[in-house]
Amino acid sequence: MVATQELLCILSVVGYFVPLCGFLVRYARSRWPVYLFFGFFCVLRIVAYILGAYYNSPAVVFGSLRYINLFIADVTLVSIGAIHMLICIGQLYHSIVPKIFHNHNHTMTAFETFCFVHIRIPFFPFAGCLIAGTILANPTYSLVLQERGVILRKFAILMLLAISLLFLYISTAYHFRFPEHKAAFATTGTATFFLTLAVIYKVITTFDVSTSESVWAAYVFAPLVEVIALAIFSVDLQTLFLGHTKDQVITDEEQGHGENKTNPTEKH
Repeated sequence: MVATQELLCILSVVGYFVPLCGFLVRYARSRWPVYLFFGFFCVLRIVAYILGAYYNSPAVVFGSLRYINLFIADVTLVSIGAIHMLICIGQLYHSIVPKIFHNHNHTMTAFETFCFVHIRIPFFPFAGCLIAGTILANPTYSLVLQERGVILRKFAILMLLAISLLFLYISTAYHFRFPEHKAAFATTGTATFFLTLAVIYKVITTFDVSTSESVWAAYVFAPLVEVIALAIFSVDLQTLFLGHTKDQVITDEEQGHGENKTNPTEKH
């Protein structure tokens, strides 16, 4: 008989596969790398839930060394995925927002430059802390190492929550700053809201391990909010933000970053 966790993992795999197809179609039309970033996140989640379905099946003995290794690999992939999703949003804003500023002849402040150009830099140390903390949580390690792993995970997940809230603030603030792009920022803001819920869930389970024992929270709520966010992100973001009638490639030269003059033939 198929276990509940195994069945829910299989359903989650199907759920992530749907937006993955959407991102691949978008990328095939536009060759815009942002769609590949989101698609890779879907792949990470699919692999993680396939592992989850396997170690929750009768083929693997609960509590065995094999089970523990598969579980750690699964949690590590989930952690990498959490970081990668925020990198996706950072890459999206990096590709789009400087272009909007350029088209409106606006100059970015130091804070905006950090948010839209350098925001991906802090992800590397946070990623290292989160992945190291996840690996050190292996119950076969000493208690000292496990405690250090917990501290690293708590620090990293709180920083990821802070960045997630920053992205949520950005989508809300620029929703009002650029009324002509209101629909675009409302779309990304809604998707970011659902992802923030997923990050908050990870914060709760990190600080209170007992909450991770809820099957419905871990295998229904967490993947559901992410799939909803991915479905929203899989719309034609370039048309929403830049007013294109179809997917188009956005090159670094087009972004300008305030270095080139606005093309007078461009639609503003």
